[in-house]
Amino acid sequence: MKESFLMYYSFDEMAQLLSDEERGQLWTAVFEYAKTGHEIELPKQTRIAFVGIREHLKRDNEKYGKVCERNKRNIAKRWDTKNTTGKSGILKNTKNTDTDSDSVSDSVSDSVSDTEKNTNIRDKSLDSVLSFEQFWNKYGKKIDRVKCEKRFRKISKPNREKIIRKLPAYLAANQDVKYRKNPLSWLNGECWEDEPPKAQEPERPKYGITNIPEVVG
Repeated sequence: MKESFLMYYSFDEMAQLLSDEERGQLWTAVFEYAKTGHEIELPKQTRIAFVGIREHLKRDNEKYGKVCERNKRNIAKRWDTKNTTGKSGILKNTKNTDTDSDSVSDSVSDSVSDTEKNTNIRDKSLDSVLSFEQFWNKYGKKIDRVKCEKRFRKISKPNREKIIRKLPAYLAANQDVKYRKNPLSWLNGECWEDEPPKAQEPERPKYGITNIPEVVG
């Protein structure tokens, strides 16, 4: 059984959207899942945050399992190989094998750290084009932030550049926020590929023959 698990700064970002009571429920559920794999029943909003964290834990557990299997195979090969005296079996010098459990944890940590580093570099590169915060504040209709950010992180650099070009026209055509699509629907529908809508012009008063305003001289 593992004695620890990795925590990420992104976990805290998810928790910041919750109340103090909901955060307590969230961390209780996270530790319970990390120790036993059991999922505690949670309110809807807290459940959304938990699911995001759970996926990180699943991924790390899979990596941990793969590293354990690899180290077991290496140990078996080392023990089955004849040593320099020509004798086969378990080697007397087990210094390296004694630290296998430590090397597993180190390997997982290094592997995850490398993955996180590459992800952060990629995110920073994409955010230099258009960050989620810029999109979120510009769009104005602030609904389903967690889901929106998760979806936004998957958008490529060329598509973010399209959003920069196309979003202003969409916002201009729908100046009243209530008429805009939910941001998640806009992202999922890849609406940056749509033809730019025409901005609504203010309606001008029309005068007929019978309703021309009287001009007082």
